Amino acid sequence: MSFLILGAQGYLGKALLSHFQSQGESVMGTQHQQPDQPGYLNLLNPDGLDALPLESYRFGLICAAYPVISKCEVQPEISHQINFQGPLALSERLIKAGVIPVLFSSDYVFNGQNAPFSETSPLSPLNVYGRDKAELENVMERRYPGQYLMLRLTKVFDLDPSSHTLLTEMVTALRQGKTLRLAQDQFFNPILREDFISALTLLLAKQQRGLWNIGGGETISRYALGKTIAQVFEFSETLIEAIHLSDLAEKFHRPLNTSLATHKLQKFLPEWQPLSLIEAVQRLRKSVKC
Repeated sequence: MSFLILGAQGYLGKALLSHFQSQGESVMGTQHQQPDQPGYLNLLNPDGLDALPLESYRFGLICAAYPVISKCEVQPEISHQINFQGPLALSERLIKAGVIPVLFSSDYVFNGQNAPFSETSPLSPLNVYGRDKAELENVMERRYPGQYLMLRLTKVFDLDPSSHTLLTEMVTALRQGKTLRLAQDQFFNPILREDFISALTLLLAKQQRGLWNIGGGETISRYALGKTIAQVFEFSETLIEAIHLSDLAEKFHRPLNTSLATHKLQKFLPEWQPLSLIEAVQRLRKSVKC
């Protein structure tokens, strides 16, 4: 297989580029910071895709995004262009060139009520980022049914002690003796990055299309996750403070429960078994010196 990673400097894009390179696949990644260098592509001007040799690739993975929820709220035009218009324009160009677009949506397309959410649950976003992702889901299915693969993701994390993802951020703060104020009423089912990549590669190998939820096997609150980390790492549990999400007084709305149902994925890929959260925390503990 051959892959074009659109947005190879971001968290997911960089990981996918590294993975496919390690597997000996034909892969190229784009970058958005140096216009005079090879592989330049900026979603604010997706016409740059025309300069790339699209016919050389089987799949185009559109990883570029504007994922910071608070920034999307104050810059809705930029969010709409990068999270909806750009990916849609790229998908159209890829399809015309005979390349299969692979897109990424978010659990934020839901309002947090009546979770877990399946692939057929009605979309009900609460914020700008969620609305842009929901619009992308709707338009792609209406215009290009059966011609793309879209993965709707929950929170993705890894176990690299030097990274700044879900678990490692909590561990770093607790090691420094900082108190973590974590919502006891905010629930999700986070997924290990390697498990996400495994599911993606299996779906591609089996020539699947359409929308698929990808999430971990357990739903947990941020507060309960923080308590688990404190227990495994033997940090003082007094550093974990239970709050309500509303206590953060954010100027936008976050859904309280974004758990994604993965029955469709697990039925189709019975061999795919994501790492449990307790196993992930224990594995991280072995790699970190406290």
